[in-house]
Amino acid sequence: MARYVTITLRRDSALNWYVNNPKLALGEAGVDMANLRFKVGNGIDNWNELPYMNDDLYKTLDKELQKVADKIEDAFSQIRNNKASADRAFESLSLQLQSVRIDVNKAVQDVHVGLE
Repeated sequence: MARYVTITLRRDSALNWYVNNPKLALGEAGVDMANLRFKVGNGIDNWNELPYMNDDLYKTLDKELQKVADKIEDAFSQIRNNKASADRAFESLSLQLQSVRIDVNKAVQDVHVGLE
């Protein structure tokens, strides 16, 4: 039969941790429930002096999110450039078609005049 052990971590809000600034025992974990981050005590430093254990993870995630944001901005830039290029091509084709329409109308008028 499996045995389950409940481990209770010391936990509090960010404000209470900051205000009370307790000293965590060596290896004791304290969880900031407001931000879902934790610190592990060294038996010497108080809460406010201890680093969050996942700070490097957040920094890595921030860098990765920035890379994704940069890629998205590049994609939008390419879309804007392609749209501008497509708009110029459409304008050029529209002018060419307008010129052809004028030539066709003139040719039709010439034929009508010749038939009279």
